[in-house]
Amino acid sequence: MAITTPVSPRLERVGQAIMHELSQLLIRDVEDKALKLVQLTRVITTKDLKQAKVYFVLANPDSDLTEVLKRFKKAAPWFRCELAKRMELRVTPELKFFYDESREKVQQILTLLNKI
Repeated sequence: MAITTPVSPRLERVGQAIMHELSQLLIRDVEDKALKLVQLTRVITTKDLKQAKVYFVLANPDSDLTEVLKRFKKAAPWFRCELAKRMELRVTPELKFFYDESREKVQQILTLLNKI
């Protein structure tokens, strides 16, 4: 099943709750400095809550995006386990982490509009 934008208020709330819990984990429990230097921007879940796309941006532009993605992939099972402990969900979604390019795209559009 493809991951799409939330279609119901419940999915939106669950996505926000997952983002909040993951943010707390990054702040309090994660020791990896590369992962501490990210900001979560949104979480999009499937309708059945079996998968969630977690989008982030780098707080430090000098960070190596490829390395951060590798570390998130390695830590994803731990994050999922911690979410299961903290949240009351029938199914804890499998987490997939993605760099959020939307801010860069908005900036490019604004730059083009300013040239007009």
